[in-house]
Amino acid sequence: MKAVFQNIFLFFTIMKKTFLYSAIIVCTVLISLEIVCRIIEHWIPPHIVDIGLGFTPQSRLFVEDENRRGFMRTAPAKTIAFHTDSFTIKKDKRSCRIFALGESSVNYLDSEFRLLEVRLRKHLQGRFDDVDIINAGGLSYGSQRLVPITAEIMNYNPDLVLLYSGHNEFEEISQLKFASLKTIWFQQLIAKSALLRCMRDRITDVIVAKLRSDHNNRILKRERPDWSEALRYNFTVKDVRTRMENYRNNLSRIIEICNKNRVPIIIGTVPSNLVNPYLPNSAEDQYKKVYELFDDKKYLEAANLGRLIIKNTPGRHQSSDSENKIIRSLAAEYGCPLADVEKNIIADEPHNVPGMALFKDHCHLNAKGNKILINTYEPLILEILKQKQ
Repeated sequence: MKAVFQNIFLFFTIMKKTFLYSAIIVCTVLISLEIVCRIIEHWIPPHIVDIGLGFTPQSRLFVEDENRRGFMRTAPAKTIAFHTDSFTIKKDKRSCRIFALGESSVNYLDSEFRLLEVRLRKHLQGRFDDVDIINAGGLSYGSQRLVPITAEIMNYNPDLVLLYSGHNEFEEISQLKFASLKTIWFQQLIAKSALLRCMRDRITDVIVAKLRSDHNNRILKRERPDWSEALRYNFTVKDVRTRMENYRNNLSRIIEICNKNRVPIIIGTVPSNLVNPYLPNSAEDQYKKVYELFDDKKYLEAANLGRLIIKNTPGRHQSSDSENKIIRSLAAEYGCPLADVEKNIIADEPHNVPGMALFKDHCHLNAKGNKILINTYEPLILEILKQKQ
């Protein structure tokens, strides 16, 4: 019996030493790899990653500019989705600061904003010495991620907020699933390791390269590019109601944040391309009847049917009558100035059908369409700013 206990003790002693030596070797290898990865990062900087996606103080849209004292600038982690912009931390009383809030349709308006600044300075001479429009339009941003941005920009003394958002209410699925507030602390913790950052970045590079290759192949084959996670997500009819309820709640919160801080806000309706929509395959089959009606020159009938199909399509990637009904009702409820872009686009389109001449794709307006958008907001902007003391 004594021999048995001695053998068991010897076994555990050997196992203990084996485990200890193995742990030392593993730790040595990991530490060595960590050192190597930190050295590599001097030549290949890690990817800029916004872990919080705007929902934490650490992932704000604007940060203090390290190179220009007294200035804020777009956070590096945000430049993949936003224009690089800057403004002074302390705003002069004779300066006017406008934030344009929204999605890619706003992001693409930057050149129009610069021209608008010039016109506003001319019209507001004697009241303001300068007018600065800060482009806060984010690529693929829906209303949910615009709420924390609205709360953030209230810290920067805005004189006016312009809101134009409605195409991406089914688009944020792919982004929001990585923005769990419960796991952000863990994501931030592991991101402190150069080894894990290197592994993350290389995996990301492979995934992005494959997505680009697939996307290019579909273009070469003249297939409809399908880059949207929303078009691969199995939305249901119930999801349509839920997303629209969320949209109303998010826009309400944006307006209420502005009202609480006594910052005027102009909200705009969002036209949608009825001639060449971007819909899931199931809705594409239904839309064939709309194309037939267009071919038969039955424009009003085609437009009405197209509106109905888009409105009821789960996972759509463009605005519909539902979004615009919500926008109009909130403008009336809160007494906000309404820039009725949809109405003006329809009025300027051939046969009054959105998509005939003023869109460059399913949701983005072309240069002429963007001028109509800006011209719809401009008189409302002037009216508000001329009333400011």
